[in-house]
This record gives sequence, structure tokens and C-alpha cells, in this order.
Amino acid sequence: MVFLHHALQVSLLWAGVDLFFILSGYLITNILLRDCERLTFGKMIGRFYLRRAERILPAYLLFLAIAFYFVRDDLIRLWVYYVTFLQNVPYAFGMLHGFILVPLWSLAVEQNFYLFWPLLIFFLPRRWLAPMMIGLLLGVPVLRAVCTPLFSKPEAIYTLTPFRLDAMAAGALAALLLPHCKPAITIRLAQIAMATGIVAYFLLGMHPWFRRGANTVAFNTLAYSLNILVLGGLFVWAALSKDTPLTRFLSSPPLRGLGRISYMFYLLHLLVLMLAERYFGRLGGAAVGFVITTALATLSWFLVEKPILSLSKSHRRAAVTAPTEAGS
Repeated sequence: MVFLHHALQVSLLWAGVDLFFILSGYLITNILLRDCERLTFGKMIGRFYLRRAERILPAYLLFLAIAFYFVRDDLIRLWVYYVTFLQNVPYAFGMLHGFILVPLWSLAVEQNFYLFWPLLIFFLPRRWLAPMMIGLLLGVPVLRAVCTPLFSKPEAIYTLTPFRLDAMAAGALAALLLPHCKPAITIRLAQIAMATGIVAYFLLGMHPWFRRGANTVAFNTLAYSLNILVLGGLFVWAALSKDTPLTRFLSSPPLRGLGRISYMFYLLHLLVLMLAERYFGRLGGAAVGFVITTALATLSWFLVEKPILSLSKSHRRAAVTAPTEAGS
């Protein structure tokens, strides 16, 4: 979705980032819920951050090394933001000159999310978690509405962490509730939510003030919540379905393969599109850019990311078996 938005300027497909946040909230919350039931706080935190570092840092550092050749001035001038995972700040406040660094804003939101979410999951009573997620779903749109007049451009509301937490809260709420729901009824409710969101988007989208670029209170209040309604409904529908055309499509080998390499694909796609469009134009650049980005992301997965993940898993297994072997 994000690739097509940047390559072909397809409206609304920027909302793919909202789907990513929903998925992240769901997956990370599931991991934390499982670990906090069987590990002490110290072990849970250590395990969580080690895994995040192993998954995120290799591709991130490789991308920065590649990007340095093209946007060294930005990286030298703004290095502190990229070291501290505050990459959304330069984009939000117009400090970037090289747009190939734009995808990193969502990585900053993720890292900010990782800082406090484990604390909430571990220390809050389980019965408080769902009400807190619902509170975020209702409260963050109000925060966006109140803060919209403070910013002259839409990037701040679009990229700064406090304004995007409702999507992650939606995923976390799904992690809490889906194991206890009735699938058939929940799927029907998800489909109704999707239909409601699509109709609302269509009706509101007829007005010029309902555009992300317009930076209006109405858009910033409602649009991101409608994204959650539509894409969250799609996620719930897919997660609870079994052997349907939707699940077969999403489970197909090409999509699973693209999902496996999607992290580096996302990081690289604007850089590759920039170069491809110079030689092949908009449509040709999109096609060539997709092929090249896929190839480079695949190389990154097999040569860098997967070996590091496999090595760390081997070390963890060795650490678990060593005490047993010593005792025997």
C-alpha cells in the first residue's frame, strides 16, 4: 500500500502505515502478555529488547550506511535523531531535505511504543488493559483535534507518536479480546465496521477539507480513526477466518515472502523509486522499482537479517541447555 502510494500517488494508500501500527500493537502485545506470565520483569524486559534489537538494528544500520551516500548532509546534521530513534521529529518539523529518509518516521513511532508498552503490560492489572486501550481509541482523536491548530502543516499530526497511538491501541485491544470472542459474531461486527468506515470516508472525502494535506481539525480527528475502523476490521476478519478466499490470498507464498522481507523493502523503497524514476519515468519506475526493491530486500534478508536472527536463536538455545548439561 505504501509503495503504491509513493510510486503512483494512489490516494489513501498511505493508510498502510496505520495497518502496520495495528499489526504491531497486536503482535507486540501478544508477545508481552505471554512473556509476563512466565518471566520476571527483568528477564521479560531483557528478552524483549534483545529481540527487538536483533530484528530492527541490522537492517536499519545497513540502510543508513546506504543512505549516507545520497543524503550525508541530512544524516550529519540530524544524526542525534537517528541515533535516539526520534526520526519522526525532523520530518514532522520540515528539517529533512532528502526525502529518502521519510520512511524512518514510522520506525521512531515503533521505538517510542516499545519504551513504555512493556511497563504497562507488566505492571497494570490485566483487567485495566482493555479499558485503557478503549480510552486511547477515544482520547487520541480528541488530542489530534486539540493540537491541529498548533501546526501549520499536516506532517506533525501524521508522524508524532502521541497522535498515532490509537492504531497501536486497536491492535493491543484485539490481542486482549480476540482469544475470548465468538468468531462468527466478531467477523460480522468487523465487516460492519469496515463498511461503515468506507461509507463515511466516501461521504466525507467529497469535501476538499477532508484531505490530509488540508490539515483540518475534521480530517485529523476522524480520518485516522476511520483508517482503524476499516483496516482494523479487515485484520479481525482475516485473523478469525479459516480457509476462506481472504485467508488463502493472504497466506499465498508471494505475499508471505513479501511479508518476510517487508522491513527492508519499506526502508529502501523511496531510494530505489527515486533512482528508477530518473530513467524509466513514473509507471516504468514503479515497475522497475518494485522489482529492484524486492531483490535488494531479499538479499538483505538472506545475507544479513536472517543469519543474525539464526545466530541469536542458537545462542539462546545454548544458554538454556547449558545449565541442564552442567547439572547432569
